[in-house]
Amino acid sequence: MSNILIRPMELMDAEFVLDLYNQPAFIQYIADKQIKNIDDAKAYIIHGPKASHQQFGHGLDVIIDAEKQLPVGVCGLLQRAELSAPDLGYAISSQFVGLGYAYQACQIAIAQGFDTLITNEILAIVSLHNIPSIGLLEKLNFVRVESMIWQGEKNWLYRLTCEK
Repeated sequence: MSNILIRPMELMDAEFVLDLYNQPAFIQYIADKQIKNIDDAKAYIIHGPKASHQQFGHGLDVIIDAEKQLPVGVCGLLQRAELSAPDLGYAISSQFVGLGYAYQACQIAIAQGFDTLITNEILAIVSLHNIPSIGLLEKLNFVRVESMIWQGEKNWLYRLTCEK
């Protein structure tokens, strides 16, 4: 039974986004999104996740601990011009890492992606050094395809396919 809820990212999540996106692991393994204050976080939400949902029907959502009613991370499918299929993205706040939130949220995002999108594959980009995320992708049955340069760094590209 799931102990999480997934909901679209809203402006009320700006403080959470500001905190999460400035955590050392987020900057190290994902990117420094240059979100330095609440206004930056609100602009990111509007022009990132909300715009993605409007344009593509999917994007990053907020993961909520159902019992505590607290945001614990973000997860969803991203549409990147450089990739041939949607890209699974996720990040968990440092105090909630290792508790199963990412695995549950990724399962939901993958299922929704295959059910609602006209695609039979989902990709994932992961830092060569992000051992926990590599393990998670492999637990989710993603297969390593190749190395690639992403945002100036060498990363692994993973793929998950679904027979339709």
